[in-house]
Amino acid sequence: MTIILLLDKSGFVFWGLFAAIIHELGHLAAFALFGNKPREISAEISGIKILKYNDNLNYISEIIVLFAGAFVNFITFFLFNVTVQYQNFAYIHLILGIFNLLPIRTLDGGAIIHHILNRFISFEKSINICKILSIITTLPLIAGGIFLTISARNFTLLITGIYLFIKEIVD
Repeated sequence: MTIILLLDKSGFVFWGLFAAIIHELGHLAAFALFGNKPREISAEISGIKILKYNDNLNYISEIIVLFAGAFVNFITFFLFNVTVQYQNFAYIHLILGIFNLLPIRTLDGGAIIHHILNRFISFEKSINICKILSIITTLPLIAGGIFLTISARNFTLLITGIYLFIKEIVD
């Protein structure tokens, strides 16, 4: 990450990382709101992972915690979008918030769908439905990534889509 930050002349990686930290702070604030605290916070290749200390969150609280990261990104987008100087930073937040709500199991949106499905169907069926939905969702990401790689020589979405696709197949 240090090398990437040093090589990035645009500052996009720094602002993206900063937006991701703000996103995770939204989750942590929601945890605190409901009297829960993280047992562990770890940085992984797929992002920051927060493990709950206990399972005392009810159904609605769990969904609020899962949505809180994207919510903070959307609030930050609206706050910074009004100034021309910080519009790029604002749009990074908008994109990150929307991306994290995609129905992919490893993202917040997939976790929300899985949590909702668990209320109505068995855990196994919920996992299977979410896995299929995740795979279907990653395919347009890969296609968009191929387009961006060819047209703009930006392969970030392609790598992300392939990573998420492989993660769904393997898990």
